[in-house]
Amino acid sequence: LQTLPTNTKALPLTSPQYGKEQRTGRYRFIDSPGCRPSSSDATSPAAAAVICVSYHPEVELSHHLDREEALDSVSRISNMNTWNVGGGGGGGAGQFRLGQGNVNVNVRVGAAEQQQSQKNGAVMGKKIPIVAGVDDSVAVLTRHGYKGGLPGGQINQDRVVVVSPYLLGDISTPNDFLMSLFDGHGERGEVTSQLAVSTFPHLLATKVAASLPANAGSPREGHADEIVKLKEAATEAYGEIDAQAAQISGAGATATSVLRVGDRLYYINTGDSQSFLGTYVKSTKQSGVAFITAEHKPHLPEEKARIERMGGQVMMPPITPPGMKIKLSSRVLALLPNGMQLGLAMSRSIGDPEAGRLGVIPTPEITVLSVEEVRAQTAAKAGVDVADVELFAVVASDGIYDHIEPDEIATTLASALYGNTKPAGVMNTLGGDGDWSPLRACEHLIMTASERWLERMPDH
Repeated sequence: LQTLPTNTKALPLTSPQYGKEQRTGRYRFIDSPGCRPSSSDATSPAAAAVICVSYHPEVELSHHLDREEALDSVSRISNMNTWNVGGGGGGGAGQFRLGQGNVNVNVRVGAAEQQQSQKNGAVMGKKIPIVAGVDDSVAVLTRHGYKGGLPGGQINQDRVVVVSPYLLGDISTPNDFLMSLFDGHGERGEVTSQLAVSTFPHLLATKVAASLPANAGSPREGHADEIVKLKEAATEAYGEIDAQAAQISGAGATATSVLRVGDRLYYINTGDSQSFLGTYVKSTKQSGVAFITAEHKPHLPEEKARIERMGGQVMMPPITPPGMKIKLSSRVLALLPNGMQLGLAMSRSIGDPEAGRLGVIPTPEITVLSVEEVRAQTAAKAGVDVADVELFAVVASDGIYDHIEPDEIATTLASALYGNTKPAGVMNTLGGDGDWSPLRACEHLIMTASERWLERMPDH
């Protein structure tokens, strides 16, 4: 584990370099907001040894294409007019202009040797190892999609972090954690998502500490208003990040988080990224989804009424043409300072100052679940003992959900978390056969979503 940097000089949000790169790997930190054990345990040797870990994407998967994907993407994208493509013999060569540079792909189809070159960071046809010792109960991975061209030539606007354990003082237990995902959008959406991922864990912990002060000697006594205070702290934290992000025009991010505190799970959601609670029955090897957050879409009656009340306009999606596989979204229309019109596909977000003046709010919808109640309900439904039930939490962006149903996501992840057989046809860009693990399952889901996007490309 690396030590989490604490004295790095922060770039201003307006800097062109802010958000260009995201942190990868796992970092340790101690004795700071988000890593404060109960005051009753603070002097014990065990408390002194507590190390909290901040998990970031294990690698930047955007920079890696496996051989089959490279071949497939060359074949599919070379038939489109969106990119400047120069073809070669055999239909397997193309040049793709991305931003200021080119990603050159030269594949000798049917030959033993595959020749590929790269610029702008895309590593074609190469495998990379997973660092030994990855915690198999935690997996974090992200990759930008094909929307602007091949992976590697764009900026990944998604940011995600898991902090475990996530300790908020007297209300916390060693099993507590925080996981958050921020999906940026707009020309500089990476600024908003980077601000959020680097700010939210510390900000939330600081607000909780202020609203639920130490209660030495009786860790949970006196915190009857814990749920109210935690919901208020999360809402305020999202709001403060939104206010900071307002200086970036035409950019914003979704925000979805899962916070565990003792027996309670707090699902904190703003926008159209989603989090869910997965279930797994060990004796039957059956997985499921006990709860999933709702998407905040402009056409929903309550959301639409608020936007129109504040002077906004909601554009309803046209009827989906027969055979089209991509679902169309309603949008909030807003005018940017450069005269361009913004069509935001969500009714809540962090940032997006122009849409914010028209009723797009950062306020999260927060659902509180009891771990033991969900386990008991799952056990009763399956006709098994409570000890036979496992639970797991998932955060993901719409880039996954647009192409993979939550039940399929749950089945894939459960197969890795609880030692079942690897699904057939698994892609493995990260290199090596290795054991089927949660990290490899995340890779498989991301690559499957990319593959299905390519298959549906004519719809885009």
